[in-house]
This record gives sequence, structure tokens and C-alpha cells, in this order.
Amino acid sequence: MARDRLPFDLNQISEAFRIERRKQSPALENWLKATYELTKFEETFLDQLLQKMEGNVEYWNEEELKMKMVGLLFFLADIDMDEKVKVFFERPMNATISGIELSVVCDCMVATPTDFNYPRTPYFFLQEFKKEKWESNDPEAQMLQAMIIAQHHHQDEKPLYGGYLVGSRWRFATLVGKDYCVSTHFDADERADLFKIVFLLRHIKELALNR
Repeated sequence: MARDRLPFDLNQISEAFRIERRKQSPALENWLKATYELTKFEETFLDQLLQKMEGNVEYWNEEELKMKMVGLLFFLADIDMDEKVKVFFERPMNATISGIELSVVCDCMVATPTDFNYPRTPYFFLQEFKKEKWESNDPEAQMLQAMIIAQHHHQDEKPLYGGYLVGSRWRFATLVGKDYCVSTHFDADERADLFKIVFLLRHIKELALNR
């Protein structure tokens, strides 16, 4: 049987894999409750980042977003733990599911690492650092494909976590079985939202370790 390559289209993905978008998800709601006490250094760091982003973030391209915001937020979130969980950038994922070939390069993922620094078991995906959501490759569609590929490899219905970024605006998502749910947006150029983004990224470590 010939294999089909599915384009980055949310409607086709949802129909092909019977994904149901839900308004509520216990997994997402629990994740969004995450909160932490920031140190004085961390607060100062984020305030300095806010100053750097002001008037600039909406004009950064993908690489600038990654280098000047995303990488710094993951650094502050302090997710890496030797041999247990690690942040990876620009890693390919692929699978053939029901004759449909899925392939995506994950701009960022959190996964259990191998001894040779390769992602073994992924739990979280972030796509695509795009300036405009409706450019040729929709970051949400890419994120969802990565989650479906991971679910296929995991062979279970435990929650998978994701997010996609459009300029300064972040949305977070969960996929549990066929149930898919997306949060409202968090704007990284707003102080309270920026702090919350760090909390949600930091909590990924706990979610991965307790999976």
C-alpha cells in the first residue's frame, strides 16, 4: 500500500487521526495551575528580558526569537536533569501511522536522553517560533503532528504536552488519547504572563519525571 504524506493542515490531521478538540482538559488545567517562587535574580533576569523585547519582539525572525527569548526562558526554567530529562532543539521525528507518513522537525522538545545526547522518550514539544501564525507551515499543526508521532511511539494514552509560539504569544496544549485541548494565549511581553510561561516550562520537568 502506498504511503501518503500528510501536509501541515489542522483539519486534515484531525480528520485522519480522529482528533477531537476539547474546550477543557484535566491534564491541561492541572498544568496551568503550576506556580513557583522566583528568586530575586530570576525576577531581575525576566525584567531585563522584558526591556529587551519591548518594541522588538514582534519584528524578530524565528532564529532571533529562539536565541533572544525562547532559549533564555528554557535556561531559566532549569529543566535539564542528567540522564532523566533534557531540552533538545531542531530534532526530527517521523512515523507511518495507518499508511500516512508523518515527518516534522521539532524546534524544541523535552525528552528522556540517551547516553549519546539523543532524545529517546519525548514529552513536550514547542513549535515553531513564527512571526505570523498563518504562514505556510502552521506551528500548531506541526506541534500536533509531533504529539501524534510521540503518542504512536509511546503506545499509550498518557498526556503529551506541547506549545506553539507566534511572536510574543504562547499557547499550551495537551493530547490525551484523541482529546486535544489548547490554552488561551500568554503574552511574553506582559510581566505576569512572562512569569507564568516560566512556571509552565519549569513544571514540564515534574510532568516528565512523574509520567
